[in-house]
Amino acid sequence: MKLIMETWRRFINEEMSNSFCANFPDACKDVLGTVRANMPQIPDAAEFEKELESPPGQGLETNEPKQIPDLGKATRQYLDSSDDAGEWPRGDQVSVETVENINPAQLKPTQKDIYMDNASKKAKAGADPKIDWAPWNAAVLVSQDGYLLDGHHRWAATIIYNQQNPDDAKTMSIEKVGVPIKQLLKIANAYTDAIGGARHAGGGTSK
Repeated sequence: MKLIMETWRRFINEEMSNSFCANFPDACKDVLGTVRANMPQIPDAAEFEKELESPPGQGLETNEPKQIPDLGKATRQYLDSSDDAGEWPRGDQVSVETVENINPAQLKPTQKDIYMDNASKKAKAGADPKIDWAPWNAAVLVSQDGYLLDGHHRWAATIIYNQQNPDDAKTMSIEKVGVPIKQLLKIANAYTDAIGGARHAGGGTSK
């Protein structure tokens, strides 16, 4: 707790950049670099996973990139546009596997806009025994090649906590989607558009 508070005081006193990646370059060395405004905002991960795994006519078009609408253009019709039986890449159905006890340092960020103030608050909450919540308690969606699709600030908070509490290092559970990140981003963004989801405005990482 003392180390978390010292980190928070350093941030408040502007001794630290508000960019998580500037403060934790090793964690971000393989960052894909997608800006926050272009990241999907999936309100219900379980429903998205169901759509990914559903049979033709009930799921999502996943295996033909040219059929996936551009950012901001997918409609409700897209949600039922799959027509190929079988698993990706030949079919539309995508596997989603639950994997537990993953070291967060093994995961790679897709989003480059990750904010220290947000992540530090989450790390602080996770360390507080009076708060019934911790950033590592809920699973995050991850691509086949190990990139985060959601939960970037919870992941960053866990990295911060583990650095400051090496004797109490936390692991994370992931929902591993059987598609590489570049394809998964297209699918997830089209899904976000089709259900009417709103994206974050994005922004820089300066305090």
